[in-house]
Amino acid sequence: MDKKYIENQYHLAVLDFQTARSEEAQWEARKTMARLEQIAAQEYGFEYVDDLHERELGGGKGMKVGAFQIGRYHAIIKKSYADGSADYETSFSDEADLMESVYCIKLCVGKMVGLATDTPKVLDDVQVIRGKENIVRELEGKQP
Repeated sequence: MDKKYIENQYHLAVLDFQTARSEEAQWEARKTMARLEQIAAQEYGFEYVDDLHERELGGGKGMKVGAFQIGRYHAIIKKSYADGSADYETSFSDEADLMESVYCIKLCVGKMVGLATDTPKVLDDVQVIRGKENIVRELEGKQP
């Protein structure tokens, strides 16, 4: 799938979520968003997914740890790769937003992600880190 198609479908899923009349309809929209995020991560990497998510849902104000901007909901996702490197998802508006991303990322564990980038990697592990103190301890001295 090309980026334009993913962006259009993601936008429609966000609109479905925002206008849903029931929790079941919201859940269906979230599943569609997670599926599209998984495809986008596998094709273009997690940075692209972060940008897409931020454009559609925004991040609001949050705290800053070094060069990392943390969203309103104080939790982050650490993604570890088979080559020993790691990166972080840091901008969540609430628990549901966090869990949507966790669901999407866990679908990619054991798979090559970022296939359309110069540096595809195999995602090895996903860890959720909650609470300001734990986030600061994890991120201090690291670069995004």
